[in-house]
Amino acid sequence: MYYKFTARAEKALELAQELAMDLGHNYIGTEHLLYGLVAEGTGVACKVLVNQGLTEDGVKQEIEEIVGMGATIENPEQISFTPRSKRVIENAFLEARRTGTEYIGTEHILIGIMKEGDSVAIRIMMEEGAAPQKIYNELNRVLTEDVEADSEKQGNKMGSYNSTPTLNQYGVDLTKQAKEGKLDPVIGRKEELSEDIIESINNLEEKTKNNTGLNFTIAINYGGRDEIVRAVRKIADKVKAGEIETSDIDEAMISDNLDTAGIPDPDLLIRTSGEQRLSNYLPWQLAYTEFYFTDVYWPDFNREELIKACEKYNKRERRYGGVKEE
Repeated sequence: MYYKFTARAEKALELAQELAMDLGHNYIGTEHLLYGLVAEGTGVACKVLVNQGLTEDGVKQEIEEIVGMGATIENPEQISFTPRSKRVIENAFLEARRTGTEYIGTEHILIGIMKEGDSVAIRIMMEEGAAPQKIYNELNRVLTEDVEADSEKQGNKMGSYNSTPTLNQYGVDLTKQAKEGKLDPVIGRKEELSEDIIESINNLEEKTKNNTGLNFTIAINYGGRDEIVRAVRKIADKVKAGEIETSDIDEAMISDNLDTAGIPDPDLLIRTSGEQRLSNYLPWQLAYTEFYFTDVYWPDFNREELIKACEKYNKRERRYGGVKEE
Protein backbone atom coordinates (compact mmCIF):
# COMPACT_ATOMS: atom_id res chain seq x y z
CA MET A 1 0.00 0.00 0.00
CA TYR A 2 1.16 3.52 -0.81
CA TYR A 3 0.50 6.32 1.63
CA LYS A 4 -0.31 9.93 0.89
CA PHE A 5 1.27 12.61 3.06
CA THR A 6 0.71 16.32 3.54
CA ALA A 7 3.60 18.60 2.58
CA ARG A 8 4.54 19.08 6.24
CA ALA A 9 4.53 15.34 6.89
CA GLU A 10 6.68 14.74 3.80
CA LYS A 11 9.15 17.30 5.06
CA ALA A 12 9.24 15.66 8.50
CA LEU A 13 9.98 12.28 6.92
CA GLU A 14 12.71 13.78 4.77
CA LEU A 15 14.32 15.34 7.84
CA ALA A 16 14.09 11.98 9.63
CA GLN A 17 15.93 10.29 6.76
CA GLU A 18 18.56 13.03 6.57
CA LEU A 19 19.28 12.68 10.28
CA ALA A 20 19.61 8.89 9.98
CA MET A 21 22.09 9.33 7.13
CA ASP A 22 24.08 11.99 8.99
CA LEU A 23 24.33 9.80 12.09
CA GLY A 24 25.26 6.70 10.09
CA HIS A 25 22.07 4.80 10.91
CA ASN A 26 20.93 2.51 8.09
CA TYR A 27 17.34 2.63 9.28
CA ILE A 28 14.63 5.12 10.21
CA GLY A 29 13.32 4.40 13.68
CA THR A 30 10.73 6.07 15.85
CA GLU A 31 13.46 8.33 17.23
CA HIS A 32 14.22 9.67 13.75
CA LEU A 33 10.51 10.20 13.11
CA LEU A 34 10.25 12.15 16.36
CA TYR A 35 13.20 14.31 15.34
CA GLY A 36 11.62 14.98 11.93
CA LEU A 37 8.33 16.07 13.52
CA VAL A 38 10.10 18.56 15.80
CA ALA A 39 12.57 19.80 13.17
CA GLU A 40 9.77 20.36 10.60
CA GLY A 41 8.89 23.45 12.60
CA THR A 42 5.34 24.35 11.57
CA GLY A 43 3.05 21.32 11.83
CA VAL A 44 0.56 20.46 14.56
CA ALA A 45 2.87 17.74 15.89
CA CYS A 46 5.78 20.15 16.21
CA LYS A 47 3.71 22.68 18.12
CA VAL A 48 2.38 20.03 20.52
CA LEU A 49 5.88 18.66 21.13
CA VAL A 50 7.46 22.09 21.56
CA ASN A 51 4.73 22.98 24.07
CA GLN A 52 5.91 19.95 26.04
CA GLY A 53 9.51 21.19 26.04
CA LEU A 54 11.03 19.19 23.18
CA THR A 55 13.57 20.86 20.89
CA GLU A 56 15.31 19.83 17.68
CA ASP A 57 18.76 19.92 19.27
CA GLY A 58 17.57 18.16 22.40
CA VAL A 59 16.04 15.24 20.50
CA LYS A 60 19.13 14.91 18.29
CA GLN A 61 21.43 14.85 21.31
CA GLU A 62 19.31 12.16 22.97
CA ILE A 63 19.47 10.04 19.81
CA GLU A 64 23.25 10.36 19.69
CA GLU A 65 23.55 9.34 23.35
CA ILE A 66 21.09 6.45 23.20
CA VAL A 67 21.81 5.00 19.76
CA GLY A 68 25.27 6.32 18.99
CA MET A 69 26.81 7.40 15.69
CA GLY A 70 28.40 5.70 12.71
CA ALA A 71 29.92 6.66 9.39
CA THR A 72 27.77 9.06 7.38
CA ILE A 73 25.63 7.31 4.77
CA GLU A 74 25.59 8.91 1.31
CA ASN A 75 23.05 6.73 -0.50
CA PRO A 76 19.45 7.12 0.72
CA GLU A 77 18.59 3.73 -0.78
CA GLN A 78 20.57 2.17 2.06
CA ILE A 79 18.01 3.55 4.51
CA SER A 80 14.87 1.57 5.33
CA PHE A 81 12.09 1.85 7.89
CA THR A 82 12.14 -0.46 10.89
CA PRO A 83 9.13 -2.74 11.44
CA ARG A 84 8.12 -0.51 14.35
CA SER A 85 8.30 2.64 12.22
CA LYS A 86 6.21 0.93 9.56
CA ARG A 87 3.59 0.21 12.20
CA VAL A 88 3.71 3.88 13.19
CA ILE A 89 2.94 4.89 9.60
CA GLU A 90 0.17 2.29 9.40
CA ASN A 91 -1.37 3.64 12.61
CA ALA A 92 -1.02 7.18 11.25
CA PHE A 93 -2.86 6.11 8.09
CA LEU A 94 -5.68 4.56 10.11
CA GLU A 95 -5.92 7.68 12.27
CA ALA A 96 -6.09 9.89 9.18
CA ARG A 97 -8.91 7.76 7.78
CA ARG A 98 -10.74 7.97 11.11
CA THR A 99 -10.68 11.75 10.87
CA GLY A 100 -11.97 11.68 7.30
CA THR A 101 -8.83 12.41 5.28
CA GLU A 102 -6.66 10.27 3.02
CA TYR A 103 -3.57 12.39 3.69
CA ILE A 104 -1.36 11.63 6.67
CA GLY A 105 -0.37 14.76 8.57
CA THR A 106 2.30 15.31 11.21
CA GLU A 107 -0.32 14.94 13.93
CA HIS A 108 -1.25 11.49 12.61
CA ILE A 109 2.40 10.36 12.61
CA LEU A 110 2.80 11.54 16.18
CA ILE A 111 -0.35 9.74 17.31
CA GLY A 112 1.07 6.66 15.55
CA ILE A 113 4.23 6.94 17.64
CA MET A 114 2.17 7.30 20.81
CA LYS A 115 0.03 4.26 19.99
CA GLU A 116 3.11 2.15 19.31
CA GLY A 117 3.95 2.45 22.98
CA ASP A 118 7.39 1.60 24.32
CA SER A 119 9.97 2.89 21.84
CA VAL A 120 13.10 4.99 21.64
CA ALA A 121 10.92 7.98 20.73
CA ILE A 122 8.88 7.63 23.92
CA ARG A 123 12.06 7.24 25.94
CA ILE A 124 13.43 10.46 24.44
CA MET A 125 10.22 12.30 25.30
CA MET A 126 10.56 11.24 28.91
CA GLU A 127 14.29 12.03 29.02
CA GLU A 128 13.47 15.53 27.78
CA GLY A 129 10.91 16.00 30.54
CA ALA A 130 7.80 15.62 28.37
CA ALA A 131 4.78 13.64 29.54
CA PRO A 132 3.73 11.13 26.83
CA GLN A 133 0.21 10.87 28.23
CA LYS A 134 -0.25 14.65 28.04
CA ILE A 135 0.97 14.65 24.44
CA TYR A 136 -1.40 11.81 23.58
CA ASN A 137 -4.36 13.53 25.25
CA GLU A 138 -3.61 16.82 23.49
CA LEU A 139 -3.40 15.12 20.10
CA ASN A 140 -6.64 13.29 20.72
CA ARG A 141 -8.34 16.59 21.51
CA VAL A 142 -7.05 18.09 18.26
CA LEU A 143 -8.15 15.12 16.16
CA THR A 144 -11.51 14.72 17.89
CA GLU A 145 -12.35 18.39 17.42
CA ASP A 146 -11.36 18.10 13.77
CA VAL A 147 -13.86 15.28 13.27
CA GLU A 148 -16.60 17.13 15.17
CA ALA A 149 -15.96 20.28 13.14
CA ASP A 150 -16.40 18.30 9.92
CA SER A 151 -19.71 16.95 11.20
CA GLU A 152 -20.83 20.45 12.13
CA LYS A 153 -19.97 21.71 8.66
CA GLN A 154 -22.15 18.97 7.15
CA GLY A 155 -25.08 20.17 9.19
CA ASN A 156 -24.54 23.92 9.02
CA LYS A 157 -22.68 24.25 5.69
CA MET A 158 -20.10 26.43 7.46
CA GLY A 159 -18.39 25.41 10.69
CA SER A 160 -17.33 27.71 13.48
CA TYR A 161 -13.65 28.32 14.05
CA ASN A 162 -14.40 28.87 17.73
CA SER A 163 -15.95 25.40 17.98
CA THR A 164 -12.50 23.80 17.85
CA PRO A 165 -10.46 25.54 20.58
CA THR A 166 -7.63 23.00 20.68
CA LEU A 167 -7.30 22.88 16.90
CA ASN A 168 -7.32 26.68 16.84
CA GLN A 169 -4.29 26.66 19.11
CA TYR A 170 -2.23 24.67 16.61
CA GLY A 171 -3.81 25.63 13.30
CA VAL A 172 -4.14 28.75 11.16
CA ASP A 173 -7.47 30.39 10.28
CA LEU A 174 -6.72 32.35 7.12
CA THR A 175 -10.14 34.00 7.06
CA LYS A 176 -9.70 35.28 10.61
CA GLN A 177 -6.24 36.62 9.75
CA ALA A 178 -7.62 38.39 6.69
CA LYS A 179 -10.35 40.08 8.76
CA GLU A 180 -7.72 41.30 11.21
CA GLY A 181 -5.57 42.66 8.42
CA LYS A 182 -2.80 40.15 9.10
CA LEU A 183 -3.01 38.42 5.73
CA ASP A 184 -1.96 40.34 2.63
CA PRO A 185 -3.76 39.14 -0.55
CA VAL A 186 -1.05 40.72 -2.73
CA ILE A 187 2.60 39.63 -2.74
CA GLY A 188 5.53 41.34 -4.43
CA ARG A 189 7.12 44.78 -4.41
CA LYS A 190 3.95 46.82 -4.07
CA GLU A 191 5.85 49.92 -2.99
CA GLU A 192 7.29 50.26 -6.50
CA LEU A 193 3.85 50.43 -8.13
CA SER A 194 2.12 53.65 -9.06
CA GLU A 195 -0.04 55.33 -6.42
CA ASP A 196 -3.31 54.60 -8.21
CA ILE A 197 -2.53 50.88 -8.37
CA ILE A 198 -1.53 50.82 -4.70
CA GLU A 199 -4.79 52.57 -3.83
CA SER A 200 -6.73 50.00 -5.85
CA ILE A 201 -4.96 47.18 -4.01
CA ASN A 202 -5.75 48.76 -0.64
CA ASN A 203 -9.41 49.16 -1.62
CA LEU A 204 -9.51 45.51 -2.74
CA GLU A 205 -8.06 44.36 0.56
CA GLU A 206 -10.57 46.42 2.54
CA LYS A 207 -13.60 45.31 0.53
CA THR A 208 -12.78 41.59 0.62
CA LYS A 209 -11.36 41.19 4.14
CA ASN A 210 -14.67 39.82 5.51
CA ASN A 211 -15.24 37.34 2.69
CA THR A 212 -15.13 33.67 3.72
CA GLY A 213 -15.43 31.71 0.48
CA LEU A 214 -11.87 31.78 -0.85
CA ASN A 215 -8.43 33.06 0.09
CA PHE A 216 -7.03 34.49 -3.15
CA THR A 217 -3.47 35.80 -3.38
CA ILE A 218 -2.24 37.90 -6.30
CA ALA A 219 1.45 38.21 -7.24
CA ILE A 220 2.27 41.67 -8.67
CA ASN A 221 5.78 42.90 -9.46
CA TYR A 222 6.91 39.64 -7.87
CA GLY A 223 10.08 37.58 -8.18
CA GLY A 224 10.87 34.55 -6.06
CA ARG A 225 14.59 35.20 -5.68
CA ASP A 226 13.90 38.84 -4.83
CA GLU A 227 11.42 37.73 -2.18
CA ILE A 228 14.05 35.52 -0.55
CA VAL A 229 16.64 38.32 -0.69
CA ARG A 230 14.21 40.71 1.00
CA ALA A 231 13.46 38.10 3.67
CA VAL A 232 17.18 37.58 4.33
CA ARG A 233 17.67 41.35 4.65
CA LYS A 234 14.86 41.56 7.21
CA ILE A 235 16.46 38.81 9.26
CA ALA A 236 19.93 40.39 8.90
CA ASP A 237 18.53 43.68 10.24
CA LYS A 238 17.18 41.84 13.28
CA VAL A 239 20.56 40.21 13.88
CA LYS A 240 22.30 43.58 13.53
CA ALA A 241 19.87 45.14 16.00
CA GLY A 242 20.58 42.39 18.49
CA GLU A 243 17.01 41.12 18.43
CA ILE A 244 18.03 37.58 17.43
CA GLU A 245 21.16 35.43 17.19
CA THR A 246 22.34 33.80 13.97
CA SER A 247 21.70 30.45 15.66
CA ASP A 248 18.00 31.39 15.85
CA ILE A 249 17.67 31.41 12.07
CA ASP A 250 15.83 28.37 10.73
CA GLU A 251 13.40 27.52 7.95
CA ALA A 252 10.41 28.69 9.97
CA MET A 253 11.98 32.12 10.50
CA ILE A 254 12.73 32.50 6.81
CA SER A 255 9.14 31.50 5.95
CA ASP A 256 7.83 34.04 8.45
CA ASN A 257 9.73 36.82 6.66
CA LEU A 258 8.56 35.99 3.15
CA ASP A 259 5.68 37.78 1.43
CA THR A 260 3.57 34.66 1.99
CA ALA A 261 4.05 34.57 5.77
CA GLY A 262 1.06 32.89 7.38
CA ILE A 263 -0.11 31.26 4.15
CA PRO A 264 0.34 27.46 3.85
CA ASP A 265 2.62 26.25 1.06
CA PRO A 266 0.78 25.22 -2.13
CA ASP A 267 -0.24 21.59 -2.57
CA LEU A 268 -0.55 21.87 -6.34
CA LEU A 269 1.02 24.09 -9.00
CA ILE A 270 -0.75 24.19 -12.38
CA ARG A 271 1.43 25.37 -15.29
CA THR A 272 -0.39 26.05 -18.55
CA SER A 273 0.68 26.71 -22.16
CA GLY A 274 3.10 23.78 -22.28
CA GLU A 275 5.66 25.55 -20.06
CA GLN A 276 7.60 23.33 -17.67
CA ARG A 277 9.55 25.71 -15.48
CA LEU A 278 8.98 27.72 -12.31
CA SER A 279 9.82 31.08 -13.89
CA ASN A 280 11.10 32.38 -10.55
CA TYR A 281 7.71 31.82 -8.91
CA LEU A 282 7.59 30.77 -5.23
CA PRO A 283 10.87 28.75 -5.31
CA TRP A 284 10.91 28.44 -1.51
CA GLN A 285 7.22 27.62 -1.06
CA LEU A 286 7.04 25.02 -3.86
CA ALA A 287 9.67 22.69 -2.34
CA TYR A 288 7.10 19.93 -1.65
CA THR A 289 4.39 20.95 -4.10
CA GLU A 290 2.98 18.64 -6.78
CA PHE A 291 3.29 20.00 -10.35
CA TYR A 292 0.71 19.67 -13.12
CA PHE A 293 1.65 20.65 -16.67
CA THR A 294 -0.79 21.12 -19.53
CA ASP A 295 -0.55 22.37 -23.12
CA VAL A 296 -3.84 24.26 -22.70
CA TYR A 297 -3.33 28.03 -22.81
CA TRP A 298 -4.40 30.04 -19.77
CA PRO A 299 -7.37 31.79 -21.47
CA ASP A 300 -8.75 28.34 -22.35
CA PHE A 301 -8.15 26.83 -18.93
CA ASN A 302 -11.78 26.41 -17.83
CA ARG A 303 -13.64 24.49 -15.16
CA GLU A 304 -13.27 21.19 -16.99
CA GLU A 305 -9.50 21.66 -17.25
CA LEU A 306 -9.31 22.46 -13.54
CA ILE A 307 -11.22 19.27 -12.75
CA LYS A 308 -8.71 17.32 -14.86
CA ALA A 309 -5.84 18.83 -12.89
CA CYS A 310 -7.49 18.03 -9.57
CA GLU A 311 -8.26 14.46 -10.63
CA LYS A 312 -4.65 14.01 -11.69
CA TYR A 313 -3.49 15.42 -8.36
CA ASN A 314 -5.77 13.07 -6.41
CA LYS A 315 -4.09 10.12 -8.12
CA ARG A 316 -0.62 11.25 -7.08
CA GLU A 317 1.02 9.15 -4.42
CA ARG A 318 2.37 11.89 -2.18
CA ARG A 319 4.50 9.45 -0.27
CA TYR A 320 8.04 9.69 1.01
CA GLY A 321 10.90 7.55 -0.29
CA GLY A 322 10.33 3.91 0.51
CA VAL A 323 7.24 4.29 2.66
CA LYS A 324 5.39 1.39 1.14
CA GLU A 325 3.65 -1.56 2.72
CA GLU A 326 3.86 -4.75 0.69
